[in-house]
Amino acid sequence: MIGEESSLLKDRQRIIDNFYPAGSEVAQYFTPCAIPNACVGDPWYGFDVAAAKKLMADAGYPNGFKTKLSYRNVVRGYLPDPKGVAQDIQAQLKANLGIDITLDEQESTTFLDNADAGKLDGLYLLGWGADYPDPDNFMALFTSYSGNNYTQWKSKDLDKLVQDGAGEANPAKREAIKLATIDSTIALTFALTINASILILAAATFHHTGKTDVAELDQAVQAQGAVRHERLVGATR
Repeated sequence: MIGEESSLLKDRQRIIDNFYPAGSEVAQYFTPCAIPNACVGDPWYGFDVAAAKKLMADAGYPNGFKTKLSYRNVVRGYLPDPKGVAQDIQAQLKANLGIDITLDEQESTTFLDNADAGKLDGLYLLGWGADYPDPDNFMALFTSYSGNNYTQWKSKDLDKLVQDGAGEANPAKREAIKLATIDSTIALTFALTINASILILAAATFHHTGKTDVAELDQAVQAQGAVRHERLVGATR
């Protein structure tokens, strides 16, 4: 998972240490810091089981809940051991928060077709490898007109920021635009990796941080039909 809850709920460094090549780093920002103008804005929150348990209790899930984690067992640069990572997420969320996850490994084409059609319930793992070194290649994935926006989440503000950034040549102005774009995508990052149950939990964090226009839990519940389908990012086929 991504964002405050994602860091609170699971130990990402453990996943990096156990399943990724030497030299890999935990992502601290929405876009990779190696890309110009990408490492800006607020960093993600650290791993904190106690804080995660409080958020769970506040959202009405003090003893966890049941959900599903779907994936395809296909190696990618962003996911070198899909099954191992899925199993570790399953183990961490069970041990830390009492969340019972059923793993659902699907054949690759079936999995991607289901993601395209919005048929994956609960959590699922997908990723994205940049085609060119610019934040636009990540941000544009989640515009309303993107063919890779499997989340079905839409924002006119994000659309405009992405378009403004793509059309701006001045580096300083582009950095300011990208910072605003990253702030605008905080809501999206939760929708990418969480199912309907965790979306309610995410709404509590939205309200706490003041970073999105999701103001109350009932708004998240109403929105979950459009955004419950998760993306770690869009699909690389």
